[in-house]
Amino acid sequence: MNKSIILHLVLLFNLSILSSCIQQEKEQKLISGISGKWKSMQGRPSITILSTDSGYVAIVHHILANGKECAVAYPVRQTRYGNYIHAEGRIFISYRNKDKTLFLSPGGTYIRVH
Repeated sequence: MNKSIILHLVLLFNLSILSSCIQQEKEQKLISGISGKWKSMQGRPSITILSTDSGYVAIVHHILANGKECAVAYPVRQTRYGNYIHAEGRIFISYRNKDKTLFLSPGGTYIRVH
């Protein structure tokens, strides 16, 4: 291979790594903005999203038939397509900055609890 081709390959590789780093930074900013306590507008279990040493965790606060709470923690997974938890299938999480709401699909709209 000539030097020109090698240089182009090195540049493409570096651009690929840079693009990946920028995407990861954007995802971290998105998920950090949704940390906190959230209440469902549809009467579903409330959710708390926390930052831990190993990443983000969504705690779903289920209410049992006897009225007691059963909190279940799920790691928040991040992909280039968005954030999700894997409960009984993938539940995608998105934040709408316009009205400051969290949307789970499936699950509906959540508002922040202060």
